[in-house]
Amino acid sequence: MAMTLVLTQAQFEALRREAERKGRTVQQIVAAAVEEYLARHDHEGDDEDTGS
Repeated sequence: MAMTLVLTQAQFEALRREAERKGRTVQQIVAAAVEEYLARHDHEGDDEDTGS
């Protein structure tokens, strides 16, 4: 599934540098970050965090 992610220029450049340093794509780094976030915040049925 595709999506649009809006970053500042500084955020994108830092992300690009990290991806290059690790020999990965920006998409791979972002996907890994999302997976890590979801793993740390795995609270099924927890309605407290509305994301706002």
